[in-house]
Amino acid sequence: FALCPLRFTILVMRYALCATLLLILFPGGSNAQGLFQGISGSLEYNYTFFDSETRDVFGNKTETKSHNHNPRFTLNIDTKIYPNLRLHAGGIAEANISDGEIDDIDTKTKVTRFRPYVDLTLQTPLYTAGMGYIRREERTKVEDSPSVTLVNEEYNGLLEWRPDGFPSSRLYLKRINRFDEREQFQDTKEDSLELI
Repeated sequence: FALCPLRFTILVMRYALCATLLLILFPGGSNAQGLFQGISGSLEYNYTFFDSETRDVFGNKTETKSHNHNPRFTLNIDTKIYPNLRLHAGGIAEANISDGEIDDIDTKTKVTRFRPYVDLTLQTPLYTAGMGYIRREERTKVEDSPSVTLVNEEYNGLLEWRPDGFPSSRLYLKRINRFDEREQFQDTKEDSLELI
């Protein structure tokens, strides 16, 4: 039923390696920052367990056992591909895997979260143009029940014009999609436009 923590960690590491290889293949400009100077990340693994046995005044025994695994991988990329072009990207991938037992009744729950983002910005003294994408995905699986996946994704675009001696203007576009994987109980779209 559950993706074991080690397999989950290997999957996350594979995605991180692919992202790093894509950055290496990007040609850098003469004044661009070194690509490896803008990459950071971390890998954490937490494990907790709890085991208890209690007896009431009548001698009835209750045994409780719980094991929790929490692998988490974070990747951040903040680098200048060219002197005026900045890439800010990365994400977080994590899982909370719980195995519990109360008086020989097992409960297993797995919650996985994946939050990638990318933001590309071109900035000059006269204008700024940018676009970005953020996704928050959470999948919950309880033993003997179908899994539920909720997704919240956001697209955005920015255009800012700053002519010397004239008023500046700014256009910001955003679209937010919220849905579940099967689109059974949530499917909304929200568009906004801001002109200053």
